[in-house]
Amino acid sequence: MSNNWFEFKQFIVYQDRAAMKVGTDGVLIGAWAQADAPQRVLDIGCGTGLIALMVAQRWPEARIDAIDSDQNAYNQSRANFENSCWSQRLTAHLVKLQEFESEQSYDLIISNPPYFVNSLKNSDSSKSAARHTDSLSHAELLEHAARLLSDIGRFALILPADLKTELLRESQQVGLWAHRVTDVLDREDRNPIRIMVEFRKYICSQPVVDRLIIRDLTSNDYTEQYKSLTRDFYLKF
Repeated sequence: MSNNWFEFKQFIVYQDRAAMKVGTDGVLIGAWAQADAPQRVLDIGCGTGLIALMVAQRWPEARIDAIDSDQNAYNQSRANFENSCWSQRLTAHLVKLQEFESEQSYDLIISNPPYFVNSLKNSDSSKSAARHTDSLSHAELLEHAARLLSDIGRFALILPADLKTELLRESQQVGLWAHRVTDVLDREDRNPIRIMVEFRKYICSQPVVDRLIIRDLTSNDYTEQYKSLTRDFYLKF
């Protein structure tokens, strides 16, 4: 059974109500995303509010909107925001992405979205919605991210590695181009398990491509690469 809370260096994430608990994917994309002093940030599918809290820690001037269509996730993220020292810069919204409107565009959009397309669903409707693409397809995610992103903004997301080809193809159809691509491997001798991509609105023919290896092949300890990326957050590093 998962703990009701997860403690980071500068904040605590309670997770007793949200369907999706704190996990490696959220920490990875929250630490990996880049931006130039963003003023407005959007977290799509915020769950516990983890990524939004990481953004608030990383960029002291940023104001962050976090949206989720699940009532429990909204309640959880809102409570976590209120319990943090950045509560005045964090706003939770109970809304579907397809219905979310903003008067201003965003400098940075981040998402750790649902990714199961055709698989057995969980009997818990909240967990099923958080994990499956029925209520938010990847094509819709890309389309609305492009709608909400500023002309010089960045959109960062993490998905299973086997969706890479489809993701890069669909992104160009809505005017988003990959500028940075990182394959995530559990160990060096294994195939990638996740892909992290940074999209922008202007064409890039040669994105920066690299790899992130989580565990050392010999010792099975976390690699220095992984520790360096997440050190500002995890207590154990």
